[in-house]
Amino acid sequence: MSYRRKVSWLGLVAACAALPTLALGDSAHDKLARDVDRAESMRAVKNLQRTYAQYSQYGLWNEMAQLLPAMPASSSTTKP
Repeated sequence: MSYRRKVSWLGLVAACAALPTLALGDSAHDKLARDVDRAESMRAVKNLQRTYAQYSQYGLWNEMAQLLPAMPASSSTTKP
């Protein structure tokens, strides 16, 4: 394979690899917003875990129950 053909092939591969990011329009602002949202979600989960464990340790069962949303007993009993 000639040098020119290799360079053309690599350019084509690089362009195809860049297409998903161009199509999604991920700007630096979008990436930052996504990362901040993920960090906030992780912090909320960790906070819930700590609170749940502390309530469990002290036997605060009613408070533990209020931390989680009401869920149906099974999915077969609920109708869409």
